[in-house]
Formats: sequence, structure tokens, C-alpha cells
Amino acid sequence: PMAMTVTMNSSNTNDQTKAKVGDTVMLNIVANEDIVAPTVKIAGNPATVTDAGDSDAKTWLASYEIQQGDSEGLVPFTLDFVDLAGNAAIQVTAVTTGTAVTVDKTAPVVTGIQNGAIVNNDVTITFNEGTATLNNNPFSSGDTVTVEGAHSLIVTDPVGNSTTIAFTIDKTGPVVTGIQNGAIVNNDVTITFNEGTATLNNNPFSSGDTVIVEGAHSLIVTDTVGNNT
Repeated sequence: PMAMTVTMNSSNTNDQTKAKVGDTVMLNIVANEDIVAPTVKIAGNPATVTDAGDSDAKTWLASYEIQQGDSEGLVPFTLDFVDLAGNAAIQVTAVTTGTAVTVDKTAPVVTGIQNGAIVNNDVTITFNEGTATLNNNPFSSGDTVTVEGAHSLIVTDPVGNSTTIAFTIDKTGPVVTGIQNGAIVNNDVTITFNEGTATLNNNPFSSGDTVIVEGAHSLIVTDTVGNNT
């Protein structure tokens, strides 16, 4: 009777027992006699079957690239083949050596900040797996980002799935010109500010407006993140 050795591996550069979307799962087939090119499905999809490159018809390679729609977990397969005389073998559905490849499509989960966020405070970021860089420098789960400006966090799991978070920290209030806090002046005052919206004595105030009324005034300018001057 026909016998066969079947092993499975992945093209994943980090772990050949795991596969992410875009990795190729390969089934290595070795029969004890020459067979017709086998029919193989991997993850329920027709696989590409090629001769293993030797001079006989005993060794074959079946391959399939993992797609986004494929299920996570152990990769199922079916292997059907006949010998050169047309005798059919029992369908093979399990590897004979090692283990089947596991599909992992899930990227790391990042908490503490959202992609595209603009915040006016320090940010403590955690992630559930993998390693990370912040602006191309190593970053650990639980670290706090205090520096203002644009930041790019990339977290990658052991299989190669990654999550990218771009965010900005802005803790700087609007810049007001034309008057200083606490000033007492004896002239009309034209006030400008570089960003945000403002109120003067709780009434809307526009950059470039002039204050001509005597008395105490309170100007509050607030930017889009909530910083105020």
C-alpha cells in the first residue's frame, strides 16, 4: 500500500510554525512510490502543487499564501493522490511529523492612545504583546511619553503582525500678542493670537479685535486640544 510522509511549514521569517497574512504555507509530501501530482487544498483553498525538483515522482510541494479571509488557528488541509497505476489512497488530512502551521492575523492591541489623536497631556501606553519602537527608538509597554510633538509608535508581535499609532502631544497654549497678563494700560489695545478661539469677558472675541472700553478685562484663548492662555 502507498505510504506518505507529510510535513508543514511557513515562510514566516520569525517562526516557521506560524503564519500571518501574506505568508506562504507549504506542505512537503514524500510518497514511498511514484504518484500522479496530488490534489491539495490548504485552508480550504486549492494549493499550488509542484514537483520537489528531484528526478522522481515521489516528492511534491504544495503551497498556499494566507489571505485576510482565512481563519486563524491550525491550518487544515486535504491531500488526495493516486499511484501511477491509478490506485487511490486514503485522503490525508494530518501531518505525519511535527505540527500544522498556526495562522495568526491579530495585531497587537495598544491602549492609552488612539491613532490620529492630538492630546494636551502626557501619555502612558501599554500593549498586550510584542516589541515596540517610538520614533524608531525602543519603547516598552507602560512607558510614558512626555515630549511634545508628533510621534509614531509601531508595535510588532512575534509573527510580524504590527499596529502603528500616530499621535501628537500639544501642551502649549495659544500665543497672545498686544497685551500681557496683568498689564494696566492707558490706551486702546489690539490683540492677536496664533490659534484657537477666544472670549473677552465671556463674549466672543476675534484675533485682531481692539478693546476700547475702560475697566478690567479677562481674555481666554483656547486651542483645539484644550490648552488655554
